[in-house]
Amino acid sequence: MNKYLLFIVLMLLIGLNIKGQVATSYIFTQTQEVWEPISDGTVIWSGTFNNNPAVEVQIPAFVFDGSPYTNIFISENGFITFGGAPSDNNTTPISHADTYIGAISAFGGNLHQALSGTPEVSYKQIENLFIIQWKDVRRYFVGGEIISFQIRLDLTENSIKIVYGGDIAPGQNSLYPQVGLRGSDNQIGLNVNNRTIAIDGGNWINSTPGTANNNTMFFRNSAPETVPTPGLTFSWIPGVYIPCYTPLNITVTNIDIHSVDYSWTAPSPEPPEGYEWEVRTEGLPGSGSIGLINSGTIAQGQVSVTVDELLSATEYNFYIRSHCGVDNYSGWSNALHFVTACIPVTEMPYEHGFESIAFPPPCWSNVQVSGTGLWDAVENGSNPTVLPYEGAKMARFSCFNYDAGTSAALVSPELNLEVGVYQGKFRMYRDDGYLTNADKVEIFLNNAPNPDGGILLGTVHRSIGLTPEVSENGWYLYEFDFEINEYFSGYFILLGISDYGNNIFIDQFSVVMQELPSLELYPLQHDFGEVSTITFSDPFLFNVSNTGFGSITIDSVVIAGLNPGSFLFTEPLTFPLILGEDESLSIGVVFSPESIGQHQAQMEVYTNIGNYVATLSGVGYEEPLLIPPFNENWDFASYDTNSWRFDNYVVNWQMRTESGSPPPTAHFHWSPTQINYSSSLISAPISLESTGNHSLAVDLRMTDYANSSTEFLKVFILEGKNWMELESFTNSGDFAWTTFTYNLDTLEGNYTRIRFEASGSNSENINFWEMDNIVFNGQPLFSFELVPQVADFGEIMTGIVSEPITFTYTNTGLEDIEVISSLINGSQASSFLIIDENTYPMTLAQGEFAQLSVQFAPLEAGAVNALLTASTQIGDFEAVLLGTGFDEYIGSIPFSEDWTSASFSTQMWTFDQTQTNWRIQTNSGNPAPVARFNFSPVASDYSYSLISPRIQVSSSNQSMVLSFDLKLTDFNNGGTEWLKVYILNGELWQEVAAVSNNGNTDWLTLQYNVTSYVQEETRIRFEAAGVSSGFISNWEIDNIQLNFTDWPEILVTPTELIQEITDEGTAVQEFYISNEGTGVLSYDTDIVYDEPAFGDSWLQISPSTGDVYTNDTQTVQALFDTEGLQAGNEYNASILIASNDQGQPEVEVQVVLSVILAQNELRVYKTRVFPVPANERLYCSGLEDIKFIQIINHIGQSVYEKEHHGDDALQINLTGFGSGAYLLRFITTSNIQINHQLLINQ
Repeated sequence: MNKYLLFIVLMLLIGLNIKGQVATSYIFTQTQEVWEPISDGTVIWSGTFNNNPAVEVQIPAFVFDGSPYTNIFISENGFITFGGAPSDNNTTPISHADTYIGAISAFGGNLHQALSGTPEVSYKQIENLFIIQWKDVRRYFVGGEIISFQIRLDLTENSIKIVYGGDIAPGQNSLYPQVGLRGSDNQIGLNVNNRTIAIDGGNWINSTPGTANNNTMFFRNSAPETVPTPGLTFSWIPGVYIPCYTPLNITVTNIDIHSVDYSWTAPSPEPPEGYEWEVRTEGLPGSGSIGLINSGTIAQGQVSVTVDELLSATEYNFYIRSHCGVDNYSGWSNALHFVTACIPVTEMPYEHGFESIAFPPPCWSNVQVSGTGLWDAVENGSNPTVLPYEGAKMARFSCFNYDAGTSAALVSPELNLEVGVYQGKFRMYRDDGYLTNADKVEIFLNNAPNPDGGILLGTVHRSIGLTPEVSENGWYLYEFDFEINEYFSGYFILLGISDYGNNIFIDQFSVVMQELPSLELYPLQHDFGEVSTITFSDPFLFNVSNTGFGSITIDSVVIAGLNPGSFLFTEPLTFPLILGEDESLSIGVVFSPESIGQHQAQMEVYTNIGNYVATLSGVGYEEPLLIPPFNENWDFASYDTNSWRFDNYVVNWQMRTESGSPPPTAHFHWSPTQINYSSSLISAPISLESTGNHSLAVDLRMTDYANSSTEFLKVFILEGKNWMELESFTNSGDFAWTTFTYNLDTLEGNYTRIRFEASGSNSENINFWEMDNIVFNGQPLFSFELVPQVADFGEIMTGIVSEPITFTYTNTGLEDIEVISSLINGSQASSFLIIDENTYPMTLAQGEFAQLSVQFAPLEAGAVNALLTASTQIGDFEAVLLGTGFDEYIGSIPFSEDWTSASFSTQMWTFDQTQTNWRIQTNSGNPAPVARFNFSPVASDYSYSLISPRIQVSSSNQSMVLSFDLKLTDFNNGGTEWLKVYILNGELWQEVAAVSNNGNTDWLTLQYNVTSYVQEETRIRFEAAGVSSGFISNWEIDNIQLNFTDWPEILVTPTELIQEITDEGTAVQEFYISNEGTGVLSYDTDIVYDEPAFGDSWLQISPSTGDVYTNDTQTVQALFDTEGLQAGNEYNASILIASNDQGQPEVEVQVVLSVILAQNELRVYKTRVFPVPANERLYCSGLEDIKFIQIINHIGQSVYEKEHHGDDALQINLTGFGSGAYLLRFITTSNIQINHQLLINQ
């Protein structure tokens, strides 16, 4: 086990609670793990959120920085705090001075919802983890940006994890997030444990420890992207931090020209990983490559190092620190300053600007000649007030503090000069203080490092009234020529002599050979700072001066380097240019960044004496280009909303929510007091390219205090690169809210800005200036509208063309617009058809419009998109075309649907109209899921149908059977709501069944023989209809099947038997049972006698049971016996025939028996028919007493009727009757019916 973790475990076991410092009490790791988003958590904010106060949340006990907490404060800005809530405007949780006891920042910044995804901030406890999640958020006003992340608190180990995931896409913004821990304050090294990564750092897994409390993590989409990858995890594990102390007694020895030795004493305990050291000329230890000369590591046990490859006569600083483990270092040692050994100066020119750390500078000497007082170096001069001529420091001889007669010599390094003419030069500041005090500098050349015996080259007095006299205060260049006739080794000496006046300041000393011309390019570098990518910086002037002898020819001046296109000359230059002695040239350069980020280039001056380079740098940032009309009424109470910025910002600029016209308003306040001030509020750039006849209106209010007319508010507009003043207001008394309007119809350029400048001598002379309702307007020159911009054709089957959608082009501008073409573009453009009767090119005058249509004809299944592009002389305008093609699903027999896919679309069930009542219910069914028609939303006089896909039907000898399970949950059982079932018969829907709402029904299985309705293709349709869907709760349909099966169909003829018999007679009458279906028909008969109940055995059936095969007929005899029956009575009975015909399980045959009094009353009629079965003709005989003949089909329809007039025989033509069973009925002249079963086979 790791010794540190073992110690942690032991500490936990014995229950210690150690109060630490977050910088040293946590062990940090960064790993790539798995992003696991939470769901069903407690949502704090969702949808749209911004500027919400932090929310307090109770948590199980969690130890942070040695103290237990049971509540946290969650900020929408990507962090949590302990021991107190952050202020509402806190977007920098680590560096902020808020007084909470601790903070964990995962992505600390000004955050709100992303434009995509499902933005929310939530939390959830999962076992021993308490997780706070920011889902789909972005930095404020950064379009297209999205990121998700979590803070995970391990309630058992008290460890902390920050995990990034989801969709991660950075945008363009220079305000980067703070990541890490903060304790009770923001002191780096004690209570801050943060991370940082620079631009182009790549994956955040390359982060390094922060060195300042305001360090951030670069988050931008520049190449390469600097972002976290999904699953990146930062972990802070509480541990005992091994003490790590800085090495002791650091010394430097053996200082040579190019090398030096260092040694030190090891601290106790000795660092297990040894030491790290750096040698620098500038910069703090660990600050990077700038100023870093050499560095290295030393193993444990070694306490010395030799550093070589150093420059002579150069100042260096040595730093060292102990390395005690992963991310465990001591602080760096204090700088050990040294200067490498000097060598004589042999190369000219020799230049020195007194910028060294030590004074006198390396290889210089500071010699007291008289009195007490030496030269020194300062950054800011007083008596008189002066800054260095160049650089950060200048040499000073303090005459203001030294007694008159005090003198000291500032002696240069040893100069080894060849024969030639030389010039010693320096800059000296002259002033008008103590005009008669003869403070002065005497210039000597001597072969010894003091003025004694030296050659006096000249004298310069400090006072402008003494020699050499000048007219005004300032820096002046003084040059002293001297000639070396033989090799010379000596010194240039500046002897400062005090006369108790003002101080003497010297800068930029040099020695040059007089014979060579000299050119000075000043300055040698310029940083333009941050400039918008759509604007220009203010011009900056570089000076090119001939500071030598003779003329200099400038052949060219160019801008080259990494980003030359981002830097431009303000005016064209004509070459060659000749600079005479002491002549100079000003070259103006502006910065116009071509892209965001750092830009670098060089201005290169090519001359006949060499090339000179000045470094150019700047940072481009993205700034919105406002489009007229632009209206700023400060509704969001922020300057950032519309990207206002400041020039020479002072905190007097405020946003007042309690004032305005109406509130809030921009406000320049008198406090804190500003003296001789000028500070401006400047708008983002406003485009002028597509508008004209511009105007500016603004509401202003002023509350005065001193009525002094010394304080001003000026209104400017930017024209080109120059600010044009529109009006100047002064504090000559209060004025209430007033609207000021400015006509800007002559304004030219590509863009402009609005500027409000508050200036004056003392801000206490006013109370405030306020400005509101700023409106910059312009009439559009060219404006074109294409609507709709998005057209979704929905789902269309392949091979089908949709209904057209109409698009309209409208000229909404002032000038004519020429439409060049209308095309459908994209890789899937062939799935869309354009219907366009316009002729191109087509000119639309102001207000005119034109139309065309587009249809969707998908060529294949899947999502399809393309663009309708209208090309005009002002650009292309596009509308997005969307649609989804699908291949039609065609079912076959057997067809079944049990909804296990929980989707209507799986087998392409459709609806006859758009509605929401039909749905898949996953928690119900037989079994679940199920198709449900729900009462909600309530519909009146409705008819909503669920329709199956096309079902192809093959030929079969079996019957086609439709079955399904049905359940009704009723609400108002009034019989007004229906579930109807249809089968498609060709192009017509045939109703199969209908069920109304007459109370709840549990699951019923219903079957229907639909053979006669089905052709080669069919569909099934379930129609929910009625007065109001609110009268039911729901219909549910499940286990739908359409299949071939054996289904016998019974046909009984005739269904009525009438018999007349004497009171002691018997008779036999036949009826027929036919099977017109498929499968064997099984039947059974029963006789039910009507009242009176006596005589209940006068009728018998033979055979009473049996089986009838497909297309066969069973002849059944009804046997009548009147024994025991009373003559003159009529007896009735029913023959009930039960069968396995599911569509007609029972058939009833009515029987009527009339008992006649005597035998002589009964006449026997002997009719005869043949052949049986009959074909084309039927022959009948024994008809002399028959008056009417009738043929009846199987459904009771009379298909043949004829009156008969006494002939004994008759022939009937059966052509067109069709095969099947029929009833042949004869009616006698005594109205007795004689029935025969007739079978026709054609």
